[in-house]
This record gives sequence, C-alpha cells and structure tokens, in this order.
Amino acid sequence: MLVFVSHPNVGKFSSVSCTESPKVPKDDTASGIETWDWNLNGEKCAYHALFPRAWTTYEGEPDPELTIVSRQISPFIPHNYKESSFPVSVFTYTLSNKGRTSADVTLVFTWANSVGGNSGFSGHHFNSKMVHLNVLIKLATDL
Repeated sequence: MLVFVSHPNVGKFSSVSCTESPKVPKDDTASGIETWDWNLNGEKCAYHALFPRAWTTYEGEPDPELTIVSRQISPFIPHNYKESSFPVSVFTYTLSNKGRTSADVTLVFTWANSVGGNSGFSGHHFNSKMVHLNVLIKLATDL
C-alpha cells in the first residue's frame, strides 16, 4: 500500500507501507516502483496475526499526526478445506487524525500479478481496472 497525506497549509507526506526498498537500481530515468517513497520507519509499526485475522498499525507513519490500522481476514469455513484455501482476503482500514488540521488521505494498492515467474505476465494473468475497490475502501474508512 502506498499512502499519500496532505494537510492544507501544513505539508504533504507519502510512504510505501513496507520497511524494505525494492532491489532495483535507482537511476535518473527511472519511472517505476523504485521512484516511490520507500521511507517507512518500521519501529513505529506493529504487525499482529491471529489466524484467520491479521492487522498492522502504522502509528505516525507516514504523517506524524495520523494513525492507520489495516485489518485483514482470510475467509475460513470450518470443515471445508477446499473453499477455505482460496487465495482471498478482505482488507479494511481505519484512519485517525490526531492533528488540528484536516487531512486528505489517499491509499494506493498494488499486488504482484504473477505466479513466481520473472515477469508479471507469467501465469497468463492480466490486470484490469477495479472500480468497486475504491467504493469498498471509502465505506470502510467512513465507519
């Protein structure tokens, strides 16, 4: 997840929610993920897992006045191994602004589109626009 935060007349912050940078050399002509802000301080984050649930708290990352909690659940059906093992997960986000100014927050998601090959095209997968994803995230953040 990539987080963009802006406060009117205060400043802008952004960061990828990962503590490791990609193993891609950075150069002046780069335009891919190596140009993103890979500046997350892992000491201010906490990951918890209790199957089938997991959650991560980003306390003051990337914005010192913002707390983001990412919750995920993998659907689990008792006594049903087949459907319970589908590679599916539901994510919800809670954002808390402790600052005195309003904040505009944008969450950007990306997942590898591959099956372990050298390219995103291996496994004959393809990317398509997901309009409903934005609606679900908006509803989850309004709760």
